Amino acid sequence: MSQPEISMAQKFAMLPKDERDKILESMTPKQLADLSYDWNWWARPKQLKCFEDGDWSTFMYLCGRGFGKALSLDTEIPTPDGWTTMGDIKVGDRLFDEGGNICTVTYATKVMKNRPCFEVVFSDNTIVVADAEHQWNTLAKDERRNPESLGTTRTTLEIKETLTIGDRKESNHAIRVCEPVKYKKKKP
Repeated sequence: MSQPEISMAQKFAMLPKDERDKILESMTPKQLADLSYDWNWWARPKQLKCFEDGDWSTFMYLCGRGFGKALSLDTEIPTPDGWTTMGDIKVGDRLFDEGGNICTVTYATKVMKNRPCFEVVFSDNTIVVADAEHQWNTLAKDERRNPESLGTTRTTLEIKETLTIGDRKESNHAIRVCEPVKYKKKKP
């Protein structure tokens, strides 16, 4: 039986602790934070090959069951040209990624109906309605104690089930704030 293909992140995790520490110490805080969102870091080799081949159907299958992790259609999304809503986004639209960079939408799922959803309330009282299977990178309370922690990908339902911790019911999860958006300079 052959070994399963693994991501760079999984290979890194298998290194001896002293080697991992040496690599992490050589990285800036920004480089460490950027790893959370680096597809080349998390993807398995077969998933990366899909980008090279342009075989998006294979890519989608490898992303797991029900890949479209839905947000409410009226969720407001910033774009380089103003605001739009999740329901109006289509392939080819330009948005911002978590690093504040302009990116292009390459795939959009069909609208999913009759799915379990939850209101996610942020510390500034912003409310987002998210599918139970929507994926978030969060830092749980124990992960926040470690400045090198990259957090963990969790579903909305997993967050709901572990929302508070301890006898004092302290908030357990934090989500990193995205980097400032980078607009292209307008010509005078």
